[in-house]
Amino acid sequence: DVSQTVQMTSEHMRNNSQLVADVSSKLASIEHSQRQVLGLTQQLQQLDAIFKNPKRRGIVGEFILAEQLREILPAASFEMQYRMGNGAIVDAVIHFQDMHIPIDAKFPLENFSKEGREKEFMRDVKLRIDETSQYISPFDDTTPFVFMYVPAEGVMEHLLAEDIIHYAFQQKVILVSPISFFAYLQTVLHGLNALIIEQKTKEILVQLSTLNTQFQ
Repeated sequence: DVSQTVQMTSEHMRNNSQLVADVSSKLASIEHSQRQVLGLTQQLQQLDAIFKNPKRRGIVGEFILAEQLREILPAASFEMQYRMGNGAIVDAVIHFQDMHIPIDAKFPLENFSKEGREKEFMRDVKLRIDETSQYISPFDDTTPFVFMYVPAEGVMEHLLAEDIIHYAFQQKVILVSPISFFAYLQTVLHGLNALIIEQKTKEILVQLSTLNTQFQ
């Protein structure tokens, strides 16, 4: 009986030890998960702080714009933080022949998706459009239009729904998002190529006319 009791006691102790080990393992796993959740929460708080700060949002927008330009264009064909003749600095320009295409990144989030703040949000966007239009400068050989780069598809969809595109066109500002930017850019470059070909054709016709006169 004593031997059986000892055996049963030993079995219970082994079971208890295994139970303690299992519980400890689960507690360690829970603690690790809690640390991960805490880390994620802190990251989200940092991200929220970034997007609440207009200057930091601007830096994020410029970074996204720069990365997309690097994917689309050769390095020599564009320039970030381009200083214009009047001292103003635009986020980027694309060098095309003798022209420069200005691009300014804007991230208008102050009143975005806030209850009852639609008018304020649209006012903010129009102010950003007005600011962007100032980068059109014949003295700097810019194109007669400028891209306003909105690096958030959700914000861009909201702008399309609010029909603010017409106001932007009046200010000679083309609103683009990361998805639409490539298509717009290709269209613009093809159009500018056509203009250059047309101009060269005119020059050739003038030269041919002069040559014909000389032959006569």
